[in-house]
Amino acid sequence: MQFKSYMQNEGAEIFGYEHESAAKRVQKRSPNTEYQDENFPLPLVRFDSAYMTDQVAQHSLGEKRPFKRFFDQVQWGVGPGAVRLRLGTKFDIIIERQYPDLRGQLTWITKRIFNINRENFSGKEKTVAEELLDELQLVDQLPPDSPNESYDDFDRLIAAVSRRTAIVVNDPLFHEGVIKLHDNNYIIYFGVRGQGVAAPDHRRVEEVIIDLSFNPKSGVVKMIETNVESPLGVHQWALMPSDFELKFMPSQLRDDVVRVIATIMKFF
Repeated sequence: MQFKSYMQNEGAEIFGYEHESAAKRVQKRSPNTEYQDENFPLPLVRFDSAYMTDQVAQHSLGEKRPFKRFFDQVQWGVGPGAVRLRLGTKFDIIIERQYPDLRGQLTWITKRIFNINRENFSGKEKTVAEELLDELQLVDQLPPDSPNESYDDFDRLIAAVSRRTAIVVNDPLFHEGVIKLHDNNYIIYFGVRGQGVAAPDHRRVEEVIIDLSFNPKSGVVKMIETNVESPLGVHQWALMPSDFELKFMPSQLRDDVVRVIATIMKFF
């Protein structure tokens, strides 16, 4: 099966559901699941992210050996060229490589991001891990990324991100516009139809923003995605902690950077 059947990027279809009984879905669950008794099937089978990362952590990338410090992170190698897979806060899988910036500080650079198709492929964590390993090997074989004190195409990157996210974003969000704070800092913002969306902490999401900035001292691009929220019943418009904080380098292909950010917004 194709990788996109299990993982979703900005070009894939939105979540679907398998038409099968709960008992059959339980039979396909990962071997470390808490519930195994077919006489007591669960109505909903969840994707086991920890088991998936356990499977990924059993394989090396060339001469880079894996190690797993946390259930949601696997790393191969140490220092420049190291590769890391980590789980995001919204069931995302983020693949990164590590390189020094212009100040010599080791920085994790985002190369790929996928959204876990949890509903359709629960119980298939091992197969998903195998497909992820293919992606990890591709990333490990890419040419090294490099920082730069200038980024002449930064405005073109902003325009490309703005166009693509306007296409892929789903209701209730809609693309509103771009604000230029200065030559190296832009904000792309998205409105929320209706009266906003209630967040899990009983706050209303008023607006979603992507803050893209380039730092000439480090030679690195930083992306922050966050919500502007208000308590229910009032309009406070408070900036919340970021959901995503990713970094890129000017040497990366523009389309690769755009794809990462568009995937985040599609599955908001």
